[in-house]
Amino acid sequence: MDTQLQETNKELCLDCGLCCNGALFRTMFTTDKEKSYFKEKDKFEPRMVMSRRVGSDVIATDHGHICSYVNAIGGEVIITSPDLRTGTERVCAAYKTLSRHFDFIINIQGDEPLIDTKDINKLIKKRKSSKADVVTMISPLNKRQLTDRNTVKAYVDDKKIKMFTRSALYDKSKSFYKHNGIYAFTHKSLLKIDKLISQTPNEIGENLEQLRWADNNCSFDYVKVNSYAGGIDTIEDLAEIESLLS
Repeated sequence: MDTQLQETNKELCLDCGLCCNGALFRTMFTTDKEKSYFKEKDKFEPRMVMSRRVGSDVIATDHGHICSYVNAIGGEVIITSPDLRTGTERVCAAYKTLSRHFDFIINIQGDEPLIDTKDINKLIKKRKSSKADVVTMISPLNKRQLTDRNTVKAYVDDKKIKMFTRSALYDKSKSFYKHNGIYAFTHKSLLKIDKLISQTPNEIGENLEQLRWADNNCSFDYVKVNSYAGGIDTIEDLAEIESLLS
């Protein structure tokens, strides 16, 4: 299978940051860790080169350090307001600044840098055929992720995602999967979600933006993959990702 992303002029790939989104970067990493993170240029530049083949690739961030880094390696970056509450709000804000529209917009959350390009291709293929508002990605949960509240779980029944939760699971279930941080929207569905301004009690309770969409009757479809795509939520996660990329 081709390891490069499918080339098309009708898709836009928006990252919420460069391997960590702006909000996470500010709140989770110390100054020393921040400096060492961006010194590892060779680790992260190939990630941009691969994803740039998706029609257009844009980094959306509110962080000046990320902006400077992306500019230095020739990437396209859009600075967004630090007041935005979620990654998709950041994507919507960035998208509306562009002079061109796309049939599909793919939001790759920057704090999950291990998402495989082959899996992104699978998501693109599903997005082209699906009638759902949002297409996302799920993968098997490992033992640590079952009880980790930083790991978002998706409950799947009858081939549909029925719920998302951060709750700890104390027994493995065939119905629960890890929810990977990537969404594929259509132009129409992204604009629909952009109008959902009010946060819902479910979203606030779980701190999951996709619950606002579900509460407003947005439909979800998914692709199931087997690749490991651990997220960066703590300093320990960062160390794990660095070791896997080295």
